[in-house]
Amino acid sequence: MTMFKQMLFRYQGHIGAALVLGGVDVTGPHLFTIAPHGSTDKLPYVTMGSGSLAAMAVFESQWRKDMEVRSLHPRIFYLFTRLTPYHA
Repeated sequence: MTMFKQMLFRYQGHIGAALVLGGVDVTGPHLFTIAPHGSTDKLPYVTMGSGSLAAMAVFESQWRKDMEVRSLHPRIFYLFTRLTPYHA
């Protein structure tokens, strides 16, 4: 993550890349956002892009710390089919 952050900061937004980076280590799962200018956030759920505000509203109202992966599938499907302007 540091490499991505430093590269984006160096170019001060002239590289148009916004990243969501996730992974799992011995302490558990982690999600990060890396903005085009290089700032980062570590949050329990993240959204980026044109539908991010609407997606964040869904996560804020429905996310729970103890959620299982299978309970996320309907929410993810909803986000892609209702909030993405170019869905199939």
